[in-house]
Amino acid sequence: MIDPKGNPFYSHSYIFNFGVPTEHTGGYVVWHANPIVDIYAGGDSGSNTTFGSGDNNGVGAGLAGFGLNNLLGGKLTVLALTHFGPENPTRTVPNANSEFRYENDVVITYKPTDKLSFTAELNYIRDDAFRADGYGAAQYASYALSDQLTLNGRAEVWRDNKGFFVAAFPGNHDFINSEVGLPATVITAPPTTYSEFTIGVTYKPPLPTPGLTPRV
Repeated sequence: MIDPKGNPFYSHSYIFNFGVPTEHTGGYVVWHANPIVDIYAGGDSGSNTTFGSGDNNGVGAGLAGFGLNNLLGGKLTVLALTHFGPENPTRTVPNANSEFRYENDVVITYKPTDKLSFTAELNYIRDDAFRADGYGAAQYASYALSDQLTLNGRAEVWRDNKGFFVAAFPGNHDFINSEVGLPATVITAPPTTYSEFTIGVTYKPPLPTPGLTPRV
């Protein structure tokens, strides 16, 4: 699952909601090839699913990618991952087990000073069964005002090129039903380019409350 402490805001980006999976059930390995290069590989049951009845098709999925560390004297890191596998229900999509969805994400973090950091996220998602594409970028900036207060900003543009990925699920169980291939009410938008700007402050209380991070 995605660790919420890594997000400086209470809200999430379009990329988080529609461009990447939020959880997997499976296993992964990371090979630290050298102090600079990490290699990622593994397999799982699919995006936002689990084994058995939790998946809407009969084929697993995988994840692969690489990380680059200690660049520019330790100020720059790059993490590039792709998740791939069939994600559409065999009940309604012909050849669903052979039509892959690719969720590609690159995160570039640059920390020029101890107080200032920039994080750029580049995203591209493709569903072969529906010939649908989604893509965009988000730029984060954080500045430590003090040991307890950090000012954060985010600007994002994301395009759903076919009105396929951005969806709402009005019923309490519609999202779960759609994930396992059961009938569900799904509301989609036409092809649209989305954008958002977010600012906020993160407060890290001093001890004895480690790990508590209120976000406004």
